[in-house]
Amino acid sequence: MSLAEELNRKIHGGIPFADVGTPERAPDPTGWLIFEEVLDQVIDFQKPEIIIEVGTWKGASALHMARRAAQHRQDFAVICIDTWLGSAVHWLETDYRVQLQCRHGYPTLYETFLSNVVSAGLAERIVPLPLSSDQAVLVLEALEITAPVIYIDAGHDLEAVRADMERYWKRLRPRGIMVGDDHLDCWPGVVEAFAVFCQDHAGEIANHEVVGNKWILRKN
Repeated sequence: MSLAEELNRKIHGGIPFADVGTPERAPDPTGWLIFEEVLDQVIDFQKPEIIIEVGTWKGASALHMARRAAQHRQDFAVICIDTWLGSAVHWLETDYRVQLQCRHGYPTLYETFLSNVVSAGLAERIVPLPLSSDQAVLVLEALEITAPVIYIDAGHDLEAVRADMERYWKRLRPRGIMVGDDHLDCWPGVVEAFAVFCQDHAGEIANHEVVGNKWILRKN
């Protein structure tokens, strides 16, 4: 049994992709992934058997990280944490709301994510966890799951980013690397959260830097 299959059985009681077969929804790989070389460098360095991603959307970054991880080991798992319900911005702006692909007023973006994973041939490496980040971390804690690489790309306001960094820092193994997205002037909450976290946890951080739009923390 592969690691991803083992985790899926623990979390889902089965394999969430088992009945997807030929997806009724066409794959849609569109998403936001730039400076992916930063993720490549982290994965090349850590060669992780588990990657935790907080904020997945349609799976572009998760699938990219899975393909990179596959270059270093055959058995690994990418745990994808998301509600797949969007944010306030997606509900308030028409152009974004369309992306939620609502049916009877409820988003079906998760189906697009599943279709993308199956189409990419990575269903045996992906573990979806459709919960909010605060609830998902309780599942990881209960199952004693930690990871050497954690990628944060969920909420972008100050409190959301700080909360995710605090919660998932505890799931990051010693000498592990946490990476976050969108360290940009247009996302001041991300920039401030990173600065505050570095100050508050200075004694636990081996080094920190910003490369492109990615912030990076290495744990002692």
